[in-house]
Amino acid sequence: MLRKSLLLLLLINPSMLTARQASGSQPPFEYLITVFSDRGMHLIQPDYGYLTLSPPGAHLLAQIVKTGTSDQPPWLLTETDLREKQRVLFYQFEKNSHSEGPKLAFWSQPWDANSDGDVYDPGDWLPAAVWQQRRLPQPGGLQWHPANVRAETLRPAVAAFDHSPAGDQLAGGRLHFTGPNGAAYAHTDSSGKVSAHFEAMRGLWLAADLPITPFFDGSAPLLRAQREQNIRPFQKAIITLARWLDSDRDGRVQKREIRPVRDARSKKPVQFFGTVAVDIPGCVRCHASEQANGEQYGLWKAEFTFWSKSIPGTSAYMANQRAAAVSILEIHDRKHGTDFLARYDAADRSGVLHTRLGRSSVLCADCHGKTAEPVAVSLHKSHLGALPRGDVFGRPVDCQSCHAGHKQSGSLLEYALDQAGLFRGGDIREYRGGRFLGRDVHANPAAQRVLKTRSHLTAMGEWLKANVMLDGRGLYCSNCHNMASQLLAVSDSLEDVLEFSGRTLRDKPLPELLAGLRKAGGAEFDSWQAQQFFDPLVSDTAAVVLPWLNKTGLLKSLPRCADCHQPPFVESLAGIYPEGGKKGTLERMSFSAGHAGLACSSCHQSAHGQYPVAASGVDPVTLEQARSLNPDGSPGPVTCAACHVVDSEGVPRSLPPSALAAFPAQSYPTRYEKAVAWAHTRRSAEEKGKEQP
Repeated sequence: MLRKSLLLLLLINPSMLTARQASGSQPPFEYLITVFSDRGMHLIQPDYGYLTLSPPGAHLLAQIVKTGTSDQPPWLLTETDLREKQRVLFYQFEKNSHSEGPKLAFWSQPWDANSDGDVYDPGDWLPAAVWQQRRLPQPGGLQWHPANVRAETLRPAVAAFDHSPAGDQLAGGRLHFTGPNGAAYAHTDSSGKVSAHFEAMRGLWLAADLPITPFFDGSAPLLRAQREQNIRPFQKAIITLARWLDSDRDGRVQKREIRPVRDARSKKPVQFFGTVAVDIPGCVRCHASEQANGEQYGLWKAEFTFWSKSIPGTSAYMANQRAAAVSILEIHDRKHGTDFLARYDAADRSGVLHTRLGRSSVLCADCHGKTAEPVAVSLHKSHLGALPRGDVFGRPVDCQSCHAGHKQSGSLLEYALDQAGLFRGGDIREYRGGRFLGRDVHANPAAQRVLKTRSHLTAMGEWLKANVMLDGRGLYCSNCHNMASQLLAVSDSLEDVLEFSGRTLRDKPLPELLAGLRKAGGAEFDSWQAQQFFDPLVSDTAAVVLPWLNKTGLLKSLPRCADCHQPPFVESLAGIYPEGGKKGTLERMSFSAGHAGLACSSCHQSAHGQYPVAASGVDPVTLEQARSLNPDGSPGPVTCAACHVVDSEGVPRSLPPSALAAFPAQSYPTRYEKAVAWAHTRRSAEEKGKEQP
């Protein structure tokens, strides 16, 4: 049995510990399950009959801890641990058991999968085209594998209704352990070359690409009747530790075959929940209005009229969704010489149940590439270049507008754009909703009243604190996704992430940092100051300069915690996983472990929705999750007391004083804060960069 000692989980509020905890009691649960996703928000389309940007699919991730006692430290449970007792981790979603039909039109879209000239054969549906590059190892079922899988052992993946391409069903099933190498699937490019696409880091439990939507079961009888107010972006995933008896011997875990394990301490079933965030982008605000179309493009009006006047039961929102899709295709045809709408007839009723184009759905990936990044680059370039709009301070409003700003309540009162696609005015940060604003700790004005540790900021972080966060409204998207984050990444040649040893700009004082960024960027950045690097604004004559308008592309611009935070509060060193980046750079947060094998997201939640989540009503699910994990009911991050026997200061009793000695009092004034820092140093050699003493 592989036991990874968890000597410390992040504790942020020791003053709220109960008397029972302060006396050194055990954690309230024998088992603790953290639940999260690989992203702070997944974006989907409700109707794939016109175009397909990316297929529906969100990753559900978890880790399970056997919590500590006075005699035994906590440890992460692996597949071996569960198999020994015939146990599984069973997932399901609250109020969300199906998608296709009343909440999604994906499998119902025709596609000539076998290229025989018709779309009437079994399997002639859109998923066969979208997922044609995916391959899974034999035999059938999900068997995650290392990246060096052999091509001849692979078979095409065919997904049934409401199933992932790996065969996991939305209605519920087992999570699969990613093992010591992480999880990957193999795919082929147009030349037939087989390569691996990395899915999740090692030591996680995973159900990948679940086709979940932001609509609850029963929210509307038909897809065309769905209203924008029905959108619930923060879906509650429930994970249960259960004993499984495969009664029908089919190898599939079904709800009727499991019996929840009861916790020896709480006397309740071992069941925890977390957030999988999914939303619908705001294309309709501009592409189903004059904002994007002006007088030049008019087919969107015909499509809206068709659905709203000719097809009973169609909501204005879904009519606008279809109109926006036609607008996008018409503009693309006109600007780029494509013929997507060559067979489109606005009056033709024959495609109402499937596609109205006179052809199958346009697959953006056919030209833009099979992964999300090239499509994202094209979208950001075209929108930021064509539509520079700033708020009262000049910050680009379209980040929040396009990525959508829906709230769990369904209220649209704080949506940044009106129905005509016009910005409502003021400070964009006050339009709470969606993936980040009014949700994440960095956009939570009350965070400092909850957090009991310092932020330990770099020069970039200090500048943002003094110049952006000082007004109490938090950060905005472009304060992280900017040219500084990209240039910091390309300048890294790190040897040890916990010391910032090697070559890096991250630990430099502000003047030296700015000089280094200018040099890394080249001549076009010679005159740039901190404002342009860290808080880019839209001018009266030009779009804001963000990474998607820069020749070096998108991927390297993904921000890192280490942009603003000093070691040890940083990601792992890259190079462990095939898509994590080159040696000497930093991993993404979603591929990083921060303490004894625990994913950063286990204690902090996913990027864009990190604890403590604001109590603004945008995302009550994640707020409730943190409070359910922490014995004191605090809103996160996850506390030491959740897994450890702690003393009156919230520090694990098993932690010796010598472990805290390396952290000076001027930077870490309490034993608790020293313990938090020490916890972040407990990583493997490959995660941090060199052997630990």
